[in-house]
Amino acid sequence: SREKLGARKRTSVVARGSLRVCRIIAVSDFAFQQNSRLCFRLLVCFSFSSNILRQHTMTAAQTQTAVLQPASNISTTKHSEVKGVESKETGSSIRSSKAFLCCVIVFFHIAPLLIARNDIPFLDRLTEKAAASSPAWLLSVNSSLEQGWQWMLSTFAPFQISFYLSVLVHQTVYFLLCGPGFVLQFFKAARDFKIQKDKPETFELQWKCFKTVLFQQLVIQTPMISGTYMFTQMFNIPYEWSRLPKWYQFGAALLGCAVIEDTWHYFVHRLMHHKSLYKYVHKIHHEFQAPFGMQAEYAHPLETVVLGIGFFLGVLVYCTHFSFLWCWMAFRLMETIEVHSGYDHLVLSPLHILPFYGGAKFHDFHHMNFVGNYSSSFTWWDELLETDSQFRAHEEKLRLKQSAGKERGEKDLVVKASMASESGNKKLRSD
Repeated sequence: SREKLGARKRTSVVARGSLRVCRIIAVSDFAFQQNSRLCFRLLVCFSFSSNILRQHTMTAAQTQTAVLQPASNISTTKHSEVKGVESKETGSSIRSSKAFLCCVIVFFHIAPLLIARNDIPFLDRLTEKAAASSPAWLLSVNSSLEQGWQWMLSTFAPFQISFYLSVLVHQTVYFLLCGPGFVLQFFKAARDFKIQKDKPETFELQWKCFKTVLFQQLVIQTPMISGTYMFTQMFNIPYEWSRLPKWYQFGAALLGCAVIEDTWHYFVHRLMHHKSLYKYVHKIHHEFQAPFGMQAEYAHPLETVVLGIGFFLGVLVYCTHFSFLWCWMAFRLMETIEVHSGYDHLVLSPLHILPFYGGAKFHDFHHMNFVGNYSSSFTWWDELLETDSQFRAHEEKLRLKQSAGKERGEKDLVVKASMASESGNKKLRSD
């Protein structure tokens, strides 16, 4: 079909774009000294997959033109041959897209680690130039942050910072990010952006969710947060402002933590949907078929602990400064509250700039359908293991409904215009 051909072309465009990015990276000092061979292998993987997809798109276009010919011009034997070619092309397309997804997954698991552990001279020079020409207000903000951090270090002990202040940061960020979603339900204009419009939030459900989440945070998550002090002492994590990592290393570490957590979340979440575990553990999280932001941490205590392990796995790999713990906590809370918000606000969420990011619509379908879309942040595992097939079919059905509605509206407009012109002509004749 034409839609499948369009999807193949879009996949090929993504592959070519990834190849160009990798080439730019290689040119601009991104091939690190001791890791240049690994970067070169990643470039070869991306170029190989993009070439396969490009060739497949060309052959698929030729097959499509043959299929779109009138049936009278094609004999039965030729039609069967075209069908055989189409099935072969579909199989090769699936294999090539899976190869591309494997390359993407490997790339996003390795590239953040390489960036976070190495200096990039090109970005260092850009940072120095930007710092030299930065405005005064930006420098004052930086100095204010440094003074505030130094005051915190001189006022509180490391245990107080890593435990009490971490709990305070978690609670503050969580409920502040839940606030906009709670306020939106009182505005009629916001209901147009709600994904499941026929299932509005109720105050009773939100109050029940608030009590359960508060209990979970105080009884389950607070002891888990208390382990951060032991972690910082065991691995000698610094607190000093002067030992902050560079901005690109910080950003790469955040992305790497999100990738590791997403991988852990996908397989554990999928396991929890097994019939022997679902009704005892994960069913609590699915009590709300139309999710809202506060429901992000509404879960069974065992699920909170097991899925929380994925949060700390990335910390073990990437954390080089204590401030990274707070930033990763805020990033993860923003992501999980956004996907549970129930609102499709693509423009308002900055997380949608990330490649392969699922968003609220992707996870909302999981709550509505109970099956598929098991990832927390990115969609590559669902696409690779084909657990998003029902979601894609649902989106296609919605798209067809919208296009049919538009066609009906256009036909109605044409009919109304013709009726108006006929009535106008009748009036002119009578005059």
